[in-house]
Amino acid sequence: MRRYLYRCPICRTTSPLTHTPAALAAERDHHRQALHAGHHPDGEKAGEVDRRGRWHADLDLVARLHTRLTDT
Repeated sequence: MRRYLYRCPICRTTSPLTHTPAALAAERDHHRQALHAGHHPDGEKAGEVDRRGRWHADLDLVARLHTRLTDT
């Protein structure tokens, strides 16, 4: 099962875990509208995480493949 998080460095908050890209986009859009008047905070991060909470984009290729296989 895939896991997604949204991180706002301005508010220093991380969204609850979501399981679809659509739910992640909804969480991100809600946060932007509610707290930033629709603006995009500098340095925000949204993406897939493994079961330990590590961002897939921060892992090298071999580690990313390994976490994808162990998570499924």
